[in-house]
Amino acid sequence: MRYLRIFFYSFVLFIVSCASTPSGPPPPQEFWFHPERLSLAGSQEDLRKQEILFERELNECKVEMYKIAIPAPTCTVQDCTGKTGFALGFCQGYNPCDYSAVNSAKNSRTEVLQACMGSKGHMLLTKEKFDLYYPEVRSNLNSIRMNLSD
Repeated sequence: MRYLRIFFYSFVLFIVSCASTPSGPPPPQEFWFHPERLSLAGSQEDLRKQEILFERELNECKVEMYKIAIPAPTCTVQDCTGKTGFALGFCQGYNPCDYSAVNSAKNSRTEVLQACMGSKGHMLLTKEKFDLYYPEVRSNLNSIRMNLSD
């Protein structure tokens, strides 16, 4: 009987742990990049100026992005009249919500940020695409870093 109980709990633990395991690798991280500005940077001072300009433009775009309000989800309240005990607790604890308006507003915010940054000349790239399409910028940045270490 004892072994059966151990087997049962082990099996349940195995099933639960498999169900909660994330699937697949995480999505690649993306970052903003302005090709003309970084390729013109010739010193650490130039890079610092570009960073300040980037932060200002990013914050301007965030202000535009945050003008889109995210609404509260619309939740329906269950009618729990006539229920008692467990049924009442279960009824009061479950209020189905519709998050479609919330998701739509979040997607709109993302689109506004990307359009605003794109209008300022920035591109959203992964590290792999950056290394593939802009190797000369990478070598320029590496040479600036080398000059700093000397």
